[in-house]
Amino acid sequence: IVAPLKQLHDLRSKLKGHASGQEALVLRKQALAAHGSYNKHFRALCGQCDESIRTIAEQLKNPG
Repeated sequence: IVAPLKQLHDLRSKLKGHASGQEALVLRKQALAAHGSYNKHFRALCGQCDESIRTIAEQLKNPG
């Protein structure tokens, strides 16, 4: 459930200057290889985060 949220956090941390140039380059190449564009990658990750948050919210409403 939290994997997309962790991925978002990792990308934000690593691409915003905390990663070596090589590590950031690898992450960018992986995003393009998997989705074809940064825009499509962004939209896919947003969709996954939305699904995760909805799942968490539903579990909090119905614990049991």
